Amino acid sequence: GVSQNAFGKADGDDILLLNLPVTNTTKKEDDNFMGYFLYLSSTRELDFQTPTTFELGTSLTGRDTEHPDLSDTTTLSFNASLKRAGHMTLSGGGVASYSEVDKQDFSRNLGMFGKFTFPLMNFLNVEQSVSFNRTIYSRFPGIANNDGKSNRSVVSKTEFIRPTALAMFKLGLSAGKSNAKMAIYDFDYEKAEFNVLSFYKGVSISALVSRQWTRYKTPNTFISSKAQKTSTNEASLNLRYVDGIVSGGDAYTPFMKLSFSDSSSNIPNYRKNGSEVSVGVEGSF
Repeated sequence: GVSQNAFGKADGDDILLLNLPVTNTTKKEDDNFMGYFLYLSSTRELDFQTPTTFELGTSLTGRDTEHPDLSDTTTLSFNASLKRAGHMTLSGGGVASYSEVDKQDFSRNLGMFGKFTFPLMNFLNVEQSVSFNRTIYSRFPGIANNDGKSNRSVVSKTEFIRPTALAMFKLGLSAGKSNAKMAIYDFDYEKAEFNVLSFYKGVSISALVSRQWTRYKTPNTFISSKAQKTSTNEASLNLRYVDGIVSGGDAYTPFMKLSFSDSSSNIPNYRKNGSEVSVGVEGSF
């Protein structure tokens, strides 16, 4: 794929340093990248009267950038979940992950979640979820106080799901908070998102738009005397040819993804936008 504004340059010519304007010298360049994702899972039907499944999974995700000044990332994850189907669907589980940046220890995460789905009306379902996470960041060369970002976070999300003959529509409302090792990284946020899922002539179509409001509690005085307040608009389009190519029992699915983000903030350092396009093939064995 290709990432536009890969270095994340702020929109303005000036940014703040110690609450004073300085020239923004960050590069505004595009960059090519390659990504990979491997997921292995095992599912077992448990011997209960109500259909109940237990799943174990592990995944490996990576991204290699072309520009030597941009970092390569790798994440290894493990997950376990239990799902109970019925008039009301209940599920819960946990996840653990480890991330490297340029083959150096970057972060570790441990989390748990629970959610339930129920029909609100005969044409509308509601999904309520809550998740808790503990993330530990390591000291990292070139990033000041990276370990100070270590945090505990909680997120609650309500999603309204409306299936129709044309498409499935989802409206999600979520809120969360993060308490970090250093107070300058504590923040609260709210998010609204709208997702449309459809299918046309063998192509799965997913379109998503969202807006997130983030408020930091304490000013980072190295940058500004004001606490950061940022709103971010995002949009994405995913196309997958789900009929794909079948060979000897294996299935290969071509896909394309387009995404865009735009952030506005009370601090010029965080006013930026970027976009990305990627194509690939997904195999199921």
